[in-house]
Amino acid sequence: GAPAAASSGGGKAAASGGGKKDWPPALKSFVERCFEACRHDPGRKERVTNELKRIIERASAMNALWSNEPGVSDWDLMPVPVGSGPERVDSPGLPYRPYMGGYVGHQHAQHPAPESPKDPSKKQSKKAQKAAAKAQKAAAKEAAREAAAREAAANDKKRSHANVPLEEELDTDAERAKRARRMGRFGTGEAVGGGKKAAQLAAERHERLKSMKLVAAGVDNDEEKEEFWDSLTIRGTNTNLEKSYFRLTSAPDPATVRPQPVLEKALRRLKTEAAGESYFYLQDQMKALRQDLTVQRIRNSFTAEVYEHHARVALANQDLGEFNQCQTVLKTLYGEGVSGQEVEFLAYRVLYSAITGVTGSNINTVLSTACAMRTEPAIAHALAVRSALQEDNAVEYFRLLGAAPSLGHSGTGDLMSQKNEQVRFRHVTVACKAFQPRVPVAHLARVLGFTLHRAYVPGDGERDPVVGADGAPRVDPPWAQPEDVAECVAWLEAHGAVVKDDGGVPSVDCKESAPRLFVPEDKNAVAHGDQTLDIADFMASF
Repeated sequence: GAPAAASSGGGKAAASGGGKKDWPPALKSFVERCFEACRHDPGRKERVTNELKRIIERASAMNALWSNEPGVSDWDLMPVPVGSGPERVDSPGLPYRPYMGGYVGHQHAQHPAPESPKDPSKKQSKKAQKAAAKAQKAAAKEAAREAAAREAAANDKKRSHANVPLEEELDTDAERAKRARRMGRFGTGEAVGGGKKAAQLAAERHERLKSMKLVAAGVDNDEEKEEFWDSLTIRGTNTNLEKSYFRLTSAPDPATVRPQPVLEKALRRLKTEAAGESYFYLQDQMKALRQDLTVQRIRNSFTAEVYEHHARVALANQDLGEFNQCQTVLKTLYGEGVSGQEVEFLAYRVLYSAITGVTGSNINTVLSTACAMRTEPAIAHALAVRSALQEDNAVEYFRLLGAAPSLGHSGTGDLMSQKNEQVRFRHVTVACKAFQPRVPVAHLARVLGFTLHRAYVPGDGERDPVVGADGAPRVDPPWAQPEDVAECVAWLEAHGAVVKDDGGVPSVDCKESAPRLFVPEDKNAVAHGDQTLDIADFMASF
């Protein structure tokens, strides 16, 4: 069936020159409608898929994929198949119509409901009715006894299973096979593309680890435990600056781990010549760096430097999850007395709690520490940002955002920028209710930070930071230029605002805009689900 379809199709399918087949757009739409109609019914999906293959193979064999032959390849009017056999009702003459939230190409056949037979119990005598009731009760009792017996057998099995020692339970063929499959999902720790040498090292490492037991049997006091773990601490011998990250499923091999001098060179490379690489590459390399530090139990100022750089890279790419992991480790390192950029990352923790809205005892501790150190400009700035967000004060928020570059910490602006959209929308919503009849777009562009993209030049009187009574630096945004106004107009219209020309000055009509404001869908959001993949896989099967 499939080979026949691949060798035909009206000529256009073969025009792609051996690459992907070129299917008619109407056919693709037909397949999408079919998959949509049975999305919530896996049983029907299998029947529809089989019927779809039959329909497409038939049209392909007749060289009619592109010809819109009635009843054969008229894909726009072709109904959704419901399966084969006498129940099939997919008449090709019926057009598609939306029905119950999805597309269906047919109306279900209307069959007259069979007349329900008269209740035979009415013709039975009272004696027969009593006998039937007695038989029903007996059957119910028998079913209850069987259920109780099954439950008792299950409990016995659980009790007998509980008596099996954990070591014996885990040392079975099935458990060992499961463990082997799980280990097969991960790599050896060598850089991708390492070749034969990497494979040889992995094989040697596997042999060494077969009999290795990482248990402190017979160790009682803390001193002996420390000596035990010191004996297990490895010292890496790998000299590669580039290494991919893999989860470890057993003890690490020194041949795959890099010592600190090599790690320092690797970090320097990531900060300079590799700084412009994609975030996925940088993430992979930084996680490998962190892993090599962990397995060698290196916890010093270099460790803090690695986690600080990874946290900044994560912020620059709006990866708050990875940033939070890094700042959690940094908090522990600083608590152990390891030197690092503690003030900068305390300010980040304050900003992170304000932006994500997390609460709890840990955040209260962070805020107490920050308040005690508010003489530091970065921490005073973070606390002021927190207050501006709590008060929905967009004017103050964007003045603080304008001063972020003066702190010398790129992460401050990166963290705050993730809140810009929400702050802007709330301010416009309030402005449309408070101001009548219109608000100049140039004013909104300045207040909402659309003019902050211009680089700050030290000595620029208009943008010199001004330190407030709370110790936080602030900068008044520059006046709006035509390009700033155009950008603000595009943003306002995308959110439902009505912008009109008021004597040559673009202005927001507050009365018309207030009920129409909305937050548009994120165009960069990733669609979840396998609907598209299902369709692509189906079309690729021909």
